[in-house]
Parts: sequence; C-alpha cells; structure tokens
Amino acid sequence: FLYDYEGHVVTNCHVVLAGGRMPSKVMVKLQGMAEACEAKVVGVEPEKDLAVLKMNCAQAMLPDPLDIGTSNDLQVGQSVVAIGNPFGL
Repeated sequence: FLYDYEGHVVTNCHVVLAGGRMPSKVMVKLQGMAEACEAKVVGVEPEKDLAVLKMNCAQAMLPDPLDIGTSNDLQVGQSVVAIGNPFGL
C-alpha cells in the first residue's frame, strides 16, 4: 500500500525478492496508476516479511495514500483492518 505522498510503499518482503536476492530497484504499479514506475528498495525486514520502497515518479501519478489511524482513535466495535501475519501461520 502507498504509505505517504512522498511515494513510500509498504509491501511484503517475499514479493520484492527476485530469485532469492533483494534487488536495489523494482518496478511498481499501484491500483489507479496508468503505468508502472521505478522504486528503490529502502528497507527490508525478512523475519517480519516487510519491505519499504520509495517510488521515483511524479506525485501526480500516485494514488492517494492509505489512511493510517492510531489505536487512540479507535472505538469499541469499530471495523479495522490488520495487515500481516504476526504468528507465521
């Protein structure tokens, strides 16, 4: 998902791996984008299966980032989405 307007993308590490090695750059096309653009791999955490990319394209090409909340904003019974698999199941 697109994290911010600066073009940071959070994804799974295994999605970015290419033949068992971590590339320095990848091509990324997010929903709503007409074409893919190059992104630099800025960080990975293989044990947690996370990767952060920085897209190198005009901000006008990017869709809106995901709204990120905090636990302080949540209310009992409110719908939430949790991304990831903390137990490795």
